Amino acid sequence: MRAEMLANLSAADPGTRAEALRWFAAHGDFGDAAVVAPLVRDPGEFDDRDHDDPPESARTPVRMVALEVLARLRGPGMFTGVFDDALQDGDLRVRVRAALGASAGALLARLAVEGDRGVRYRIAVGLLTGDVGRDQAVAALERLRGGDDPAAVAAASVLGAVARLSHRRRDDG
Repeated sequence: MRAEMLANLSAADPGTRAEALRWFAAHGDFGDAAVVAPLVRDPGEFDDRDHDDPPESARTPVRMVALEVLARLRGPGMFTGVFDDALQDGDLRVRVRAALGASAGALLARLAVEGDRGVRYRIAVGLLTGDVGRDQAVAALERLRGGDDPAAVAAASVLGAVARLSHRRRDDG
């Protein structure tokens, strides 16, 4: 099965490539990250609708799936440059996935110019887990909280959790 999926990574059909990537997400290991990484630049898109979905187009970039799979397979700190580069992608769905593995410096740079509130939220949450950019992440979440969209609700929830965790640490320490 693995040999077939390796061959499918270079298939002409973008949907076949995406299915092979999803197979690697479920069955691959650390060593497979190197065969997945080149697909982060795959220009293909495929129809990702289920038979119950509405008839409008649901074009999904193969590179988006590749970023998700690479984030799952890679070792700590590996392929960071690939994720950093993907933060500049024109598709906001790809930029969201790039936040899964980009460096703190690239995330901070993108946070400063990102126009989409959902992408800013994902970047800020990504920065919260590290030592670099934590203050900027909290500030970005504070700004996002001032709305009525899903990013505002999510930002408020994360800020509440951060406040509870900080309070608990003060009580314990």
